[in-house]
Amino acid sequence: METQNENNYVMWIVAAVVVSLIVGSFLDPYLPSAVSNAKKGYQSGFAAAKKLVEESSLGKNLRTPDDIRFVGGTVTAVSGNRLTVHTTSANPFDDPALSNRTVIVAPGTKITTFLAKDSSATPTPIDLSAITVGSSIMTIASENVKAVKEFTANEIRLLPELPVELPVVK
Repeated sequence: METQNENNYVMWIVAAVVVSLIVGSFLDPYLPSAVSNAKKGYQSGFAAAKKLVEESSLGKNLRTPDDIRFVGGTVTAVSGNRLTVHTTSANPFDDPALSNRTVIVAPGTKITTFLAKDSSATPTPIDLSAITVGSSIMTIASENVKAVKEFTANEIRLLPELPVELPVVK
């Protein structure tokens, strides 16, 4: 009795494999186009939504300028003369691959900060070693860096940390 059950079981498995091969061969030509069409549909819908937002009054305020020479953010890595800086954009349609950029510090790069006790509001020169992971910086480049992942900075400004405790208003 067990042998017949085992034979039936094997026969069902073989039948299932054969049916899946037959069905798969019929559907195979349609599957890539179905996936491709779904992707095209998503892309066209996304493009239409993006256009609506960009043309709205709010979207005009979010527009990223065509020429960017200032990039600010938080240092996430320091490796020799290279800083990895995490940036944020007010425009949700900006390329997310550019939210982490590599800033090259050349021999002529000017590095400054404003000392908290200094009321003269003139930048004070500092060494690259003063910039560490977690530092907030503003970089200035001579070329347009809107679409570049890595660039050389002409100037780097180490931004002072904000006080942790804010005064209490009574």
